[in-house]
Amino acid sequence: MKKNVSVKIRNVDISVNLLFFLVMPIPALCGYVWEFAAVFASALAHEAGHIAVACLLGAGISSIRILPVGLNAEIDESGLCKYKKLAIYVAGPLVNIAIGLLLHFISFYLPYAWWTKFFAMVNLYLAVFNLLPVLPLDGGRVLESIMSERVGFILTERYVKVFTLVLASIISLLGIVQILGEDHRFNLVLIGIYIFLCLKSGKMEAGMVNIKNMLYRRSRFLNKGVYPARNLAVIKSLRVSEAIRSMDFDRFHIIHVLDNGLNIVGELTEHHVLEAMIKHSPDITFEELLAMMRQGEF
Repeated sequence: MKKNVSVKIRNVDISVNLLFFLVMPIPALCGYVWEFAAVFASALAHEAGHIAVACLLGAGISSIRILPVGLNAEIDESGLCKYKKLAIYVAGPLVNIAIGLLLHFISFYLPYAWWTKFFAMVNLYLAVFNLLPVLPLDGGRVLESIMSERVGFILTERYVKVFTLVLASIISLLGIVQILGEDHRFNLVLIGIYIFLCLKSGKMEAGMVNIKNMLYRRSRFLNKGVYPARNLAVIKSLRVSEAIRSMDFDRFHIIHVLDNGLNIVGELTEHHVLEAMIKHSPDITFEELLAMMRQGEF
């Protein structure tokens, strides 16, 4: 069964989820038109902030989906440095904060202040929610980007996912306490469930993503002619696939291979690691890779 209606405009896939047309009349029937309009407009402003900054920084927009809860854009971050990615991540929450503060101050001078204040609070709540350091929210992506430079992409993925799982569990438990107590609202439970579902549906193979970044990095390096580098020291018995876990997004890696006495027995670059994984096997060790290079087999 078809779930979306889509059209392509300037290489951007724009799709509308069919649930959007089913959900739209519900607020009107329940008497919550203005409230729904405020939430939907806030979500649109949030995503528009991401899109605007992404376009300004030269990132591509792969697709835009119109959902019952707002807009979702898929942004191609390939080739962007860490700081540009961070700017894109925080753009959405900053737009909501700016709108929220502006509406809060002007609400004192408007006749229908209740709706303006509600609109302001929706924007501020949306900003705070998206800045939670959990995936796939903006705060989680910021944390992921900062940590990956220190401990590598794969370990960062694991740490952030564990933290996300713990926080989602705490939020859900607080929500259950909220329901069982005098306050019977379901908002915290719904937030916890939302984070769990996003975490489950957003799983990806971190190693493959890092390999993709390495491929793009090679192209950027050749175009720029100069690139920031990072040194890694590995024991010769280590498999090349395991070294990927310690590599970050935005550095070219020079790898020093050591024996058990911690003496340097060879030097490689991430390019050699990538070629070894593609042409041979991810299970090849650095010792085997160096031997193949000396024999001219690589």
